[in-house]
Amino acid sequence: MSNTTDWGSMIANIVMATTAVWAAFKANDWFKTKRLESAENFYKEVHNLHKRYYSAIQYVEDSRRIFDSQYGLHSPISEPKDKSLQWEVKSNSYKIIAELDYLASSLQMMDAMGNKLSPKSASLVSDMMEAHGRFCNDVMNFNDSVWKVIRAGITEENIPHTRGYVNGDYMAILTSMDEPVRISFKLKEISFKDFYLHETTMQSVITRLKSLIARTGKNRT
Repeated sequence: MSNTTDWGSMIANIVMATTAVWAAFKANDWFKTKRLESAENFYKEVHNLHKRYYSAIQYVEDSRRIFDSQYGLHSPISEPKDKSLQWEVKSNSYKIIAELDYLASSLQMMDAMGNKLSPKSASLVSDMMEAHGRFCNDVMNFNDSVWKVIRAGITEENIPHTRGYVNGDYMAILTSMDEPVRISFKLKEISFKDFYLHETTMQSVITRLKSLIARTGKNRT
């Protein structure tokens, strides 16, 4: 009877071990797929950066036209026609954020999934993200300036000064846009294969199994 029990226990252990290994490989396949997707998404965002910027600039131009219709960038208008337009400008801010956040969000997800940039791309990506941050700040500064002016209103004597700094904020956008786009064009010359450090399948499996073993050990203590 004891032999039968021992054989039964052994078979059960083999089944459990086989199931655990199968589950580990399935989990590893899922993880690898998601990791590859996150790497592809960031790579695509680098290639599409100029399109994101073009979309953001359209919202900037819309806010600029609204300001021009209220106070004029080139002609003095003493009273705003419609203060409710401030909400269109505010809406443009959220649309701009939505366009410009794709790059940062895809980078964060790529990093969270364990992807590593290669030496060939890492420094360029770092420089691009810094320049992208400056461009985002300039875009939001301009849109916020327009929103605040239309919301609060200005006196006739302050119109030239206000026109001046709003126009200055607009020119800052056109200047800061060049650098991140220029760097993205350099990154686009790097193939996907050379963009990242790639683990072999076996390295990935070993890393995943080590993680599962470590978690199993913690659960037992």
